[in-house]
Amino acid sequence: PFGSSKKSSQDEDYKCDDCIFPKSTMNALTKLLQKVGDISLKIKDGNNKQQTIKGNPVLVLSSTWRAQQEFITDILNSFKGYVAFVQKQQEVQQIWKPHLDAFFDLVDPCYHATRHDEIFSWIRDNERGKNNHNNNSSNKKRKRRTPQELE
Repeated sequence: PFGSSKKSSQDEDYKCDDCIFPKSTMNALTKLLQKVGDISLKIKDGNNKQQTIKGNPVLVLSSTWRAQQEFITDILNSFKGYVAFVQKQQEVQQIWKPHLDAFFDLVDPCYHATRHDEIFSWIRDNERGKNNHNNNSSNKKRKRRTPQELE
């Protein structure tokens, strides 16, 4: 979904003061958020009752940008800039609305290893419901961390 490594004329035309990512990258991330939100699974709960779990995408920042507060703010401002750029696309605005002010979480900013080890560490720490991040119910409010909380 992230396209080729070649610059397209569409990306070259993309000008947004607060955007640090190319439009093609933002479009691809939007598509991923949409697809995860469209997923639904039917499972049986502990009482053997059928339950539907709907996709509930969240963004967890794992790049080294997580270590600098101003970088986190730059990313969030870029998300807002993208949404402003595509302002006439209501569906895109709805997809991005929960992600504009805060990341769901960060990989530990003090832990530096290979990227896959950092991500695996976060998954391991959160897979069993630590921090209540594993709740996939779309009607429950998710705790999101603002840039100030992430300091």
